[in-house]
Amino acid sequence: MTGMRCPYAILTACSQSHVFEERRFTVPNSEEEAIKIGRSVARWKPSSDNAIFDCKVLSRNHAVLWHEEGCFLLKDTKSSNGTFVNNDRLSKSAEESSPRQIYSGDILQFGVEISENANKVTHGCILAMIRLYDANGEEACPPDNMEINGYLRAHHGNDSLMFPLVDSHQLFQLQHYMREAMYRERALEQKLTMLESILSSTEQAAESGCQVIITAKFSREGNR
Repeated sequence: MTGMRCPYAILTACSQSHVFEERRFTVPNSEEEAIKIGRSVARWKPSSDNAIFDCKVLSRNHAVLWHEEGCFLLKDTKSSNGTFVNNDRLSKSAEESSPRQIYSGDILQFGVEISENANKVTHGCILAMIRLYDANGEEACPPDNMEINGYLRAHHGNDSLMFPLVDSHQLFQLQHYMREAMYRERALEQKLTMLESILSSTEQAAESGCQVIITAKFSREGNR
């Protein structure tokens, strides 16, 4: 039916990723029509509306993503260098994985960083945060953003304190979010410093220009 909305995903590069522009693409509603994630080849070129990347560490057919029964599912399709969800590898090299349900805010990694010692060249992997939305535009958040896996008791003086425990995947997400926030803060500081420098240079140039005009004016009046 024309006009029907589809589930969609947004992939945003993390600071440690192989560089790519943000991607926004529709997610098909069956595994048979799943969107392909992979390396650029003659027939498949990177675009803002697909998940093809000009990245050497990806396989041509690296993974697939689809939406089914209200869930977004990701599967590694026998890639050489692996697919990771919150630092958890889905399958061994060249083995197809089981479908993994993913949520908005998950950190996805396709491939691993590889260094060529002979040429002293490092090829980065795709590291991105994904945002997922269903056909109604509702974000596919996890059932509980911070599932508590027990508590740790700690003693401070006469007080007994309880700290919530999170699993390694949640900890990885938190560490990554903090790293990205710090990276963006540093980038913002650098931009502000550059802007201040430009403004200062502009002010100095304006003052110099005014001084030249004033000097020229007095020089002309003195010659009358």
